[in-house]
Amino acid sequence: MSSKPPDPVRRARRVRFGTFVAHVALLGATAVMLALAFPHPGWGWVAHVALVPAVVAALRSKSVWRLVWVAYLVSVAWWLWQLRWLEPITRGGYAGLCAYMGVYLPVGLVLVRWFDRRYAAPALLSLPAVWVSLELVRGWALAGGFGWFALSHSQAGYEPWHGVSRIIQVADLFGEHAVSFLVAMTNGALVDTLTRPWIVRGQVVRLGKRLTPGLGLAVWAGVMLGAWVYGGYRIDQQGDAVSGSLAVGVVQTSVPQDNKDRATAEQEAADWTRLVELTRYASTLEPAPGLIVWPETMVPASLNPSAVQHYTNTSMGTRGRERYHHQIGALAYELGVHLAVGAPASFDWRTVSGPAGTSGMRYVFEAPNRRYNSVFMYGPDGGQWGEWYDKIHRVPFGEYIPWVERWPDVKKRVMKYFSPYDHDYTLQAGEKWLVFEVPRGGVGGERCRVAPSICFEDAVPRVARRMVYGEDGVKRADVLVNLTNDGWYAGAPEGPQHVQVAALRCIENRVPMVRSVNTGISGMIDSVGRVGPVVTMNGRSQLVEGAVSATVSFDGRTSLFGRFGHLPALVLAGLTGLLVVVGRWMGVELDGQANVVAASDQARRVL
Repeated sequence: MSSKPPDPVRRARRVRFGTFVAHVALLGATAVMLALAFPHPGWGWVAHVALVPAVVAALRSKSVWRLVWVAYLVSVAWWLWQLRWLEPITRGGYAGLCAYMGVYLPVGLVLVRWFDRRYAAPALLSLPAVWVSLELVRGWALAGGFGWFALSHSQAGYEPWHGVSRIIQVADLFGEHAVSFLVAMTNGALVDTLTRPWIVRGQVVRLGKRLTPGLGLAVWAGVMLGAWVYGGYRIDQQGDAVSGSLAVGVVQTSVPQDNKDRATAEQEAADWTRLVELTRYASTLEPAPGLIVWPETMVPASLNPSAVQHYTNTSMGTRGRERYHHQIGALAYELGVHLAVGAPASFDWRTVSGPAGTSGMRYVFEAPNRRYNSVFMYGPDGGQWGEWYDKIHRVPFGEYIPWVERWPDVKKRVMKYFSPYDHDYTLQAGEKWLVFEVPRGGVGGERCRVAPSICFEDAVPRVARRMVYGEDGVKRADVLVNLTNDGWYAGAPEGPQHVQVAALRCIENRVPMVRSVNTGISGMIDSVGRVGPVVTMNGRSQLVEGAVSATVSFDGRTSLFGRFGHLPALVLAGLTGLLVVVGRWMGVELDGQANVVAASDQARRVL
């Protein structure tokens, strides 16, 4: 009997399909493990191995284009899943952000592959250098950046029972990027163990070949041991570094976003009454708070003096809204506390005619030309302080539309597809890094320095650092206070993710944080990243109302990150980019030495 020779076309198709499946399997494994590393379930240890399958695929792939497009599709799918809490707010913005964020994984894998081929660089070094550089870029680039889901965030706690991590304490040296470097370094050491020869014989021209997995593991162990010892030292040192304290109460409301966007007079009154009740409850807790913090924009009226005066003098629809200012002052006086409240600040009012209704009548309303998202402070004497904080770092597409302000028609279309609103809601950016000096024990006593932040400002390292440290690198704040409205996300994983990110800010700057969050999670984070206490009800910390009070201890220590900021990470990114440029320029000479590369270097590229 004779058998037909194998069809080369079918065989090629089977090979291509097999390599495609292998790419999907390896890159998919990385995506699944990275998802598990963040809340929920938040298995942070998985991040130390999550990148291994994807990097192995990058090093062994025969086709860089197959690697790129499969990695991009997997990456976009990962971002769509991780940011699913954003979809109900703005589908267009959600899709656009995920499409953009998906670029970073294939770029990172191609660069690690390129360093392997050009310099024979071990993944132990190339992977953390590339990964940290890209995290730095995406935390800055395009409308202020989006640094969510850095590897470092997976290592921080978000529940009071999580305890304190040792290795994340290095964030006070080089920022959150130092923690990402350690996590990526572990992944790189495992990649080298799987892909590089343990014993190198014969002539080796490229120095990277001399760092065998055994030597690499020794380097990794030394770095991790140093981080572990340093972390333990900084945690133990905390008790001796206390420079003062303040009893603070936080109020957690559970107001759905619809109550604010489509408010009726009855619903607004009910929400306001409940906020006042929760504040009175917070004042009865132990320790008795000297400062009580409300969530972001919980006051349904502007509180700056000119707006209050406008409400008083106008005869139109906003008349009478000055009552909120007076009621807050009366409440602070009644309770004998300082109140930090979130409210708009509005200026330059104008009269606007709305569209004609069915009767042909046009309704007329008042609107400000300039609006800010702000924090106001009221003292125990019932008076509003003369200065308030206007949010500086605005959320793109959520608080303003970037890039298209000069083209109204384009702006309208962008708002239609990428914004949660169908009208111009633009907020102006504040200009002053304000610090409230709050008496620790009554009026006229020793004061503590309270730095306010709003919404995602506690998620941006450079912003939080600037709030705590002046331009001269001198520490200017004792505690960060964050006012947030997470009512947009209805109890989604965004809440614990936000807590993880905030914990890194506390470590970077060696400063505690107080968080008051509509719908949760509200509570305290200390200067080593320890979470708690938090507002809970029946075991839940989200979509519940309540209040909690605690004594917040100030940390007298300063940090290297506080003084120099992102400079070390920028140097690393610069060196990484320089090596890419030099490698491209010297590519011909390096490629000419390929005959001396060990045969195993080629044999392991089989995908």
